This record gives sequence, C-alpha cells and structure tokens, in this order.
Amino acid sequence: MSMTAHNARKALMRLKNETSAKIMDMQIHLPESAGVNRRREVGDQMAAAIAGYPDELTDLTPDERVAQLKAAFQDPVTRESAPVIWIPQDAAGISENAVAQSKKYGRFLQYSNDGAYLTARNKCEVTQPAPDTRPDWLLDWVL
Repeated sequence: MSMTAHNARKALMRLKNETSAKIMDMQIHLPESAGVNRRREVGDQMAAAIAGYPDELTDLTPDERVAQLKAAFQDPVTRESAPVIWIPQDAAGISENAVAQSKKYGRFLQYSNDGAYLTARNKCEVTQPAPDTRPDWLLDWVL
C-alpha cells in the first residue's frame, strides 16, 4: 500500500471522527421535536392505564365463574352494543334528517351527529370523542 493511500485513509478517519463528534454535540443542544415529546406522553399514558388495570385474582363462586366463562367465549358482536355511524353536522341539515330517519331502525342502525361539524370550507371539525367510544378505549382525549 502506498503512503499516499494510507495518509488519505487516516485523514478520512480523522474527518469522520470530528464530524461525528460535532453532530453529537449539536444533537445535545437541539430542542426535542414535538413528535418525540408526544410519543413520550402517549407512552406514559399507556403505562398509567396499564398500571391502573385491576389484575388481582378474585375468588369467584361457581355461578360467577360460569357466567364469566360464558361471556369470555361469547362473540363480541353479540354482547357489544351496535356501532353508531357518526356524521358531522352541516348547515343544510342533512345530518339532522339522517339521524331522524335512522330512529325507525331502532337499535340495529344508529346515526349521531354529536361532537362533529362541517366548517365553511367543508372540513370536519371534531369536538368530542365518537358517541360509541367506551371510556376505557381513550387514554387522553386532546382537542
């Protein structure tokens, strides 16, 4: 190997090390992005939700055990309430009409326009969680 190639490799290695050190120094002084902070917040919320879940063993009577086993192996479609079709409110009143017409279908077909509306530019704005959202599905509702 010639001395020139060896010197070039040494110079490149030195440049790489200096550049890496400068980049690391710059990253230490840069503020964290909002995405990283939001991921941490969501992770903390999930950890709190999991930590708050009651996982103690309970003593069940034989009747309670049978009832829980029946519910555990039952198809969720048969035990959950019917989903709600969530449409935004609009100035023309079409959503109000759809909600009123869906009442004749009873519990099998439900519409709701609570908590969502269309802006003047036809963008959907949401002000609350969906009507069929269970509280245990939400970690933190931020508007």
